[in-house]
Amino acid sequence: MDESTDKPDRMALGDHLDDLRRRLIYALIGLAVGMTGGLVEAGDIIRFLQKPYMEIARQSGMSNTLVAMSLTDGISTYCEVGFYAGLMVSSPWVFWQLWMFVSVGLLPRERRYVLLAAPASAGLFVAGAAFFFFVVSGPMLGFLVMFNNFMGLAMFLTLDHYISFIAGMVITFGLAFQMPLAVMLLAKMGIVGTAGLARYRKHVILALVIAAAVIVPTPSPIDQLMLAIPLCALYELGILLAKIVTRPKKPEAA
Repeated sequence: MDESTDKPDRMALGDHLDDLRRRLIYALIGLAVGMTGGLVEAGDIIRFLQKPYMEIARQSGMSNTLVAMSLTDGISTYCEVGFYAGLMVSSPWVFWQLWMFVSVGLLPRERRYVLLAAPASAGLFVAGAAFFFFVVSGPMLGFLVMFNNFMGLAMFLTLDHYISFIAGMVITFGLAFQMPLAVMLLAKMGIVGTAGLARYRKHVILALVIAAAVIVPTPSPIDQLMLAIPLCALYELGILLAKIVTRPKKPEAA
C-alpha cells in the first residue's frame, strides 16, 4: 500500500507560512470583490428584502414606507447590506482558500469528508434562509402587525430596524438548517451512536420545540412550529446520514 495515501502531506515551516500568506491574500481579494459587488447591488437587495413587509402593508391598508430616524440611516443601512451581501457572496471563495491551507495536514479520507460537507453546509444555509424569507417571514410579520393593530399602536417602522430583523432571522434559519450535518458529525466522531440518536428522539424533539419558541421572536405557536417542524425533520435526516457514514464497510473479496 502506498503510504502517501495514508499520511498528510508535509511542508517545511517556511513553505507553510508562505502558503498561509498567499491564501490570505487570495481570500482578501475575493472578499474585496464580493463587497464591491454587494455595494453596487445593495439598493436592489434592500428593495427585495422589503417585499414581505410591502405585501403585509398592502393587505392591512398600512403605509408601506419605511422611515429613517436620522440623516445617516439610509447610507448606513445601504453600506451594511452591501457589506453583508458581499461577505455572503465571497464566503465560498474565502472558505475554499482556508480549506486549501488546512487540507495539507489532513488525511485523504478526511479531505473527502470535508469536500462533501462544505457544499452541503452552504446548500443547507441557503435552504434555511430561503425557507424563512419565502415561507415564514410573511406569517410572522403579519402576526406582529396584527398584534400592534390590536393594541391600537401606530407603527413607524424604521428601515434599519426592519433590515436588521430580516437579516438576523435569515442567518438564524440558515444556521438552524445545519442540523443534519451536526448530527452526522457527532456520530462520525463517535460522540454519540446512531442508536442513541434514535433512542433519545423524543427528548431532542422537545428540546427543538423549546429552542424554536426561544429563537422565533413572536409568541405565535404557528410561527414557532414553522421552525420546529423543519428542525425535527432535519434531525431525522441527520440520523439517516449518520447511519450511512457509520455503516461498517464490507470486507473486500480476496
